[in-house]
Amino acid sequence: MTIRCDHCRGPLGLIMHRYWHMRFCSAACKNSYQQRLNDDTKAKIRQLDCAAAHKPSAPGRRFGSRVLAGVTRRFAA
Repeated sequence: MTIRCDHCRGPLGLIMHRYWHMRFCSAACKNSYQQRLNDDTKAKIRQLDCAAAHKPSAPGRRFGSRVLAGVTRRFAA
């Protein structure tokens, strides 16, 4: 199974551009996707970005891995 770009459906290489859980093969594909979003969707994304920036993260969840939480607790002592 090959992971593909969410805009052009081309295969992803070593460098991957991300935007809200989506993967793009290039900055051009990412920018093209962002330009086609309507104003309501852009406002919602800005609102979610602000909420995520002000939300405190739990210890060990910084990188989004459940395994990492156990590792940081183990080596914190």
